[in-house]
Amino acid sequence: MLAAKVEVYLKDYDNAMEHVDTVITANPTNSVIRAYKASLFILKEDLDNAIEEQKIATKNSPDALVFRTNLANLYLKKGDLESAKKEFQVLNKTHKDNIDVMEVEGRIEFLAKNYQKASELLLAVYRQKPVELVLLELLTSLEKTDRALLAINIINTLENSSSNPLPIKVVLKKAELYTLTAPEKAIALYTKLESITNGHYMILNNLAWLYLKQGNHKQALDKANSAIKSAPNEVAIQDTYGVMLLSSGDKSRALEVLAKVYEATPTKASYKVHYAEALLENNDKSKAKELIEGINKLDLDDDALTRLSKITKRL
Repeated sequence: MLAAKVEVYLKDYDNAMEHVDTVITANPTNSVIRAYKASLFILKEDLDNAIEEQKIATKNSPDALVFRTNLANLYLKKGDLESAKKEFQVLNKTHKDNIDVMEVEGRIEFLAKNYQKASELLLAVYRQKPVELVLLELLTSLEKTDRALLAINIINTLENSSSNPLPIKVVLKKAELYTLTAPEKAIALYTKLESITNGHYMILNNLAWLYLKQGNHKQALDKANSAIKSAPNEVAIQDTYGVMLLSSGDKSRALEVLAKVYEATPTKASYKVHYAEALLENNDKSKAKELIEGINKLDLDDDALTRLSKITKRL
């Protein structure tokens, strides 16, 4: 096991796995070793095998809280809500008031998009267990329930109480929250992140949307151009580029780009709206009308809803 841990430190996960398997051969019912192997599979980004090993650890030690909560969280990581709920039901019978069990419940509610309930649970968890994953899901839950200012206050409190810089993901979330409440502050944060991340395409993408919201079409298109050069095959980046082209008046090029976006992901509601808008700008009313029929408005953000409303009025 010591050799395995050294190899993990060196990121030699295959040799580490061989050593762990040797230990398991001699100790097949040792839950700690099985759980350690599960963590190796996570490092190897093999979530299915991680779950299988964690299931064995849980089966061998059914009353051990840590193995079952880890299994539930692995199911949540995979997006398997029903399996996570089954593990939670067992946990809730034996460890109802435990903070780790409350975390599992909060994350289940979050994944189920029950954001009001999720925010209540995750806020209670975060006060006792201020880890990044809990914080990010709490902030998103607050954002989804129109409490962006409370979410920003939580981030500011964390920033003021620590000598360490905020994690990048938390700064990103803060910028996202400011997008709703203070676009200028959002632009300042994204510009800082652009420098830190050497112009990551998602940062550029978000800046493009913010500049567009302010009516700065040139800056919006410049950022979208930079993003598409960095990630030409990313559909979300292509979509933004198409919308920025359309806003700058390049209707034919925008139609070409957004048609390809729609073809790549025909079920995404916002892409349908953007493509329909391009069709309308290129005088193809019938196809635009056909495209927006049956769109579920719940699948659209505020910007796409506004665009859909304008399209509908023009048709």
